[in-house]
Amino acid sequence: MKVHKVINNNIVSSFDSQEREIVVMGRGLGFGQKPGMEIDEEKIEKVFRMDTTDQTRQLQDLLYDVPLERVRVVDEIISKARERIADKMQRSIYITLIDHINFAIERQKENIAFANPLLNDVRHFFPVEYGLGREAV
Repeated sequence: MKVHKVINNNIVSSFDSQEREIVVMGRGLGFGQKPGMEIDEEKIEKVFRMDTTDQTRQLQDLLYDVPLERVRVVDEIISKARERIADKMQRSIYITLIDHINFAIERQKENIAFANPLLNDVRHFFPVEYGLGREAV
């Protein structure tokens, strides 16, 4: 697997065996790398395959600024959710949840309170999802 583009020190883009662009994550994976260089497959922690080129670009843009630890947390949350929710989740959940978690952490750092007027409805109509959210917090 070869580097197509370095996103940051921990994330690069590449292509899978079907020539679809993928985003590859791992500590130090992009450090000192240039397009065309081989990716150290032992460093790969996660491979993201989005459904569309636009989603892949959105993910790349998002991952450029988000710390690796936050991406790992989101991956763990999604893994737990997949175990408990029978419905198939769209791959774009990574984009949505990384963005959501990242901004939630930033708001918390700035002591910006956020009240969700739909909280009781979410708790009532989506108890499993609400419980997963509480665990994630």
